[in-house]
Amino acid sequence: MKPILLFGAQGQLGRALATRLAQDPPSGLPAFTLETFNRTHCDLRSATRLGALIRERQPWAIINAAAFTAVDLAQAKPDLAHAINAHAVAAMAAAAASSGAWMVHFSTDYVFDGAQPAAYRETDTAAPLSVYGRSKLAGEQAVIASGCRHLVFRTSWLYSAGPGNFLGTILRRLRQHPEDSLNVVADVHGTPNSARRIASAALDALALCLQPTPAAAGGRYHLSASGRTSWYDYASFAARQASALGLLPAGSAARIHPIAASAWKAPAPRPPQSQLDNTRFQQAFGLLLPDWRNDLSQTLEQIAREPDWLTSPP
Repeated sequence: MKPILLFGAQGQLGRALATRLAQDPPSGLPAFTLETFNRTHCDLRSATRLGALIRERQPWAIINAAAFTAVDLAQAKPDLAHAINAHAVAAMAAAAASSGAWMVHFSTDYVFDGAQPAAYRETDTAAPLSVYGRSKLAGEQAVIASGCRHLVFRTSWLYSAGPGNFLGTILRRLRQHPEDSLNVVADVHGTPNSARRIASAALDALALCLQPTPAAAGGRYHLSASGRTSWYDYASFAARQASALGLLPAGSAARIHPIAASAWKAPAPRPPQSQLDNTRFQQAFGLLLPDWRNDLSQTLEQIAREPDWLTSPP
């Protein structure tokens, strides 16, 4: 029985992937064992050792949810960002190609510059503004150039029912500091995505590619919920829903104030508009990607059932 190797298992997307594979794997996947790797067990800065590890285990699939995602820190440490987001990915893809394994890799909306008003399609030209975006685009290109069987999924604005993401930060700040107001950027637009939805859809898509008569082909897809919002409207919607569920005091959304991105003064530039057009994914795999509010509401209901982390120290 060949393994699936899951890299980045400690992150919110990696945890969601591991949970789905352990508890409810898609029926189209062959029998497998699951081996998970996080930064403690596997140093992605060593492409040589990484390639050797993969070839030794002879997996039938490699799933890479690992990434250097600190966008502003990447601006100051470009070598480290490229080592993890590009060179390590190239080593994984080369090992996948030599062993005949599938590779599932996750990328970002930050490969685009945000200059166009319409949602970005897979065929639109990538023009990243930041070191992070350039390193992630280089990783995509390495997977495709390797010739391995692959699925590359671009997604955006990930969240889950726990700390360590924008949603968790907003809820925790509003709950722990009821006297404070929050300034949130209102002129940057994109789409929030549930890590659980993205993980499940990616694995379902992989299973469909493995059918005797494949329902779809590998390639690069935009895997994102439908719809578009701003960071400010996202935070306000989450606060209103959280208040209705008893997670936050009534009126908490009124403590969130809109600001311009220019007032934030972040070291790394961000695309002002990075909605991903999910039409190709939905048509190819027949998998529905609902409006972003749908999954966010479900995640808030999950948090309401297990809210203890909201009151714990960051």
